[in-house]
Amino acid sequence: MVPCSPCAAIPCESYSVVSNLMAHLTRYPIKTDIDLLALTGSLLLCLLIAQICSGLLLTCYSSLVDVYYGWFILALHQTGAHGLFILLFVHLVRGLDQNGTAKNLGVVLLVLMLIEGFLGYILP
Repeated sequence: MVPCSPCAAIPCESYSVVSNLMAHLTRYPIKTDIDLLALTGSLLLCLLIAQICSGLLLTCYSSLVDVYYGWFILALHQTGAHGLFILLFVHLVRGLDQNGTAKNLGVVLLVLMLIEGFLGYILP
């Protein structure tokens, strides 16, 4: 068994998952002329993760007065909701403009997000 790591005590078999992952992530070419509209899906994912995290923090604490920077968490959640819907609309329009195959699914997801946003807005 030949060690392949900087530490000679660790054999190659323990690095198989990491090496496969890195080979998978570095194998595909990336376009260099990516515009902002091409990144709307990634930005939506980042905003959705931020919304989920801030929403969980808001659910854990019933009173934000006692929490340090509680006002910031609430403002982040409110502003993120507006940004999420704007990016979702831009992403949907971009997909419809490029004759995407999931047109109906995009419209259904937009309606579901609008319903979820309304339900989140009417919470006390």
